[in-house]
Amino acid sequence: MPEVKRLTQKLKTVTFEYEGEPVTVTYNRAAITPEWERLYLEGMKAEWKSKVIIDTLASLVHSWDLTENGKPFKPTPENLQRLPLDFLAAMLTAMFEGEAPNPQSEGSFTSG
Repeated sequence: MPEVKRLTQKLKTVTFEYEGEPVTVTYNRAAITPEWERLYLEGMKAEWKSKVIIDTLASLVHSWDLTENGKPFKPTPENLQRLPLDFLAAMLTAMFEGEAPNPQSEGSFTSG
């Protein structure tokens, strides 16, 4: 039988472009659960939506290729707060798009 821990620790890597530069991020795709989605959607109704985005990314991002002065720039909530909101939104969008099923490789919900 599969262990829950194994099901909840699946990393996925996506690359997206931001201002002409490729950015690669690895995130825990198994952390995107129905409960996580509910909390995210409820949070987006709040006044300070950027905090929800920061908390969301902090809970998902395992690593990325961002650097500061040539040194790794860790994906901590404090560091995420220093980044432009449109960058954070682009990263979150790339992660969500990475979760879309690929009908050619993963099948589809239709029969026949």
